[in-house]
Amino acid sequence: MKNGYIFKKNLLRFFFLTLASCFMVACNDDDDTTDLLDNRTSLVLTPSDYEIELKEDTPDEVALTLNWTEADPIGSDYYISYLYKMDLENNSFGTNTMIREYIDDDFSKSYTHKELQSLLVSKWKQHPGDLVKLQARIIGSVEGPKFVKPEVSTVTIKVKMYSEKTFVADHLYMSGTAVDGEDIEILPMESQPKRYVSICDLKAGNLHFPIVWKDENKINAISPVAAEQQITDGAMEAKIKGIDNAGYWVIPEDGQYRVVVDFEARTVTIGLASNFIEADKIYIAGTCVSADVEMTRTISVPRLDDSHDRR
Repeated sequence: MKNGYIFKKNLLRFFFLTLASCFMVACNDDDDTTDLLDNRTSLVLTPSDYEIELKEDTPDEVALTLNWTEADPIGSDYYISYLYKMDLENNSFGTNTMIREYIDDDFSKSYTHKELQSLLVSKWKQHPGDLVKLQARIIGSVEGPKFVKPEVSTVTIKVKMYSEKTFVADHLYMSGTAVDGEDIEILPMESQPKRYVSICDLKAGNLHFPIVWKDENKINAISPVAAEQQITDGAMEAKIKGIDNAGYWVIPEDGQYRVVVDFEARTVTIGLASNFIEADKIYIAGTCVSADVEMTRTISVPRLDDSHDRR
């Protein structure tokens, strides 16, 4: 009886030891799988350049492209989405400062010179001309039956912002085929020195406005935002660009035109002179004056005060 009891006891011990060993092997296999999933390195973010210089003269050209590879696939039970972030390097992707968006349909993100300059100025309060360090990050977020550590890739890019050109000039000229390729100076108004006005004969062709400012002799010009723009009624938005990249306004037909360059409003107005009212003399008439009065000076009309009868 005693020998049978010992045999059964040893058999049970062997059974439990075997079961425990199987459990430990299963746990180790699960740990190995988790380690493999947590140490994936397929996702890599790469910028088109690690140092870029933004250019005001080419606002719509791509300045920076960020490409990333696909994260390592796990299995049919798991779904991977890509979370893109960008921020100033010293902000460390703070919730109030970073750009954060999911991008699942593409593996790249691009910015034009104008877009990146605008983000740096308006969102991150940087100053034109600054040298700034940006960080971009892509995260392969995983959804599935078990938690899996996401793949993460981060890069740092140095960005030199451009110093925005200001509307100032010592001399301003009209230039282009509309003036036979000559440079004809246009003068400011005496009463409004930031408005340059000319009534002149133009040919069908193109026109922009080179600037002389201090030692900068016609290296910049006032031009339309686009490379070429048909003139329209009213004021048109203007930009200062390097002379080699400056666009032109298109003059549709020969004629006498009134040209206005407004430095304060940063606009250009070009229209047929006949469309503007001109007069040698202007009069004011009505019940508030005793007779037609020529407007040669400022006229003040007394206002009724409490000492007068009001009827």
